[in-house]
Amino acid sequence: MLNYIDIAAAPGPFISDKVMIIMHGRGDVKESFIPFCRELNMTGMSYRLLDAPEAYSFGYSWYPLPPELPFQAISHSIELIMEQVKNVGVKSENIFLCGFSQGGALALEVAMQTKQKFAGIIALSPRIFLRKEILDSSYESIDAYIAHGIHDDMIPFEETFNGVNELKKRQMKLKFSKFEMGHEIDILEVLELRDWLNERI
Repeated sequence: MLNYIDIAAAPGPFISDKVMIIMHGRGDVKESFIPFCRELNMTGMSYRLLDAPEAYSFGYSWYPLPPELPFQAISHSIELIMEQVKNVGVKSENIFLCGFSQGGALALEVAMQTKQKFAGIIALSPRIFLRKEILDSSYESIDAYIAHGIHDDMIPFEETFNGVNELKKRQMKLKFSKFEMGHEIDILEVLELRDWLNERI
């Protein structure tokens, strides 16, 4: 069972049963994304912020870095995330999976490997693992928002850009945006994501 905190929907005239499950990046903690939820400012959206399962530095990690292969740990993390999906209290069709860096990779992996129908997938500055079992499938049921900084010195922009093109070839419905930033989340990215979400609520 993953550690988590829930943030209730902001009060307002619009009532929604949508929930966003948020996964942090390597070495981070769930509390770091409380300001992100406030900046999104989505009326009617509830949030569940997760800690990754493995301790790393001053936070947690979803999977190990090279030279270790990440895929066994990714599979374990997917199982733990799916427990949260089942227990959060709404149907998966009303859940947005959102992650930054490692968390973004996991959001995509959950959608691609489980074939579960989600309200949307949000991957911010992710690494996209293009192994055979991923490339041999199609993903027309996945609606995704992916964004990346062109100055990212941790996960190169071109790597993610090439991965996005491969996912598009496999019928994933996705919006991809690039921003003048490094390995981070920019306010312009948050504003665009808010517009993307408003089209789906």
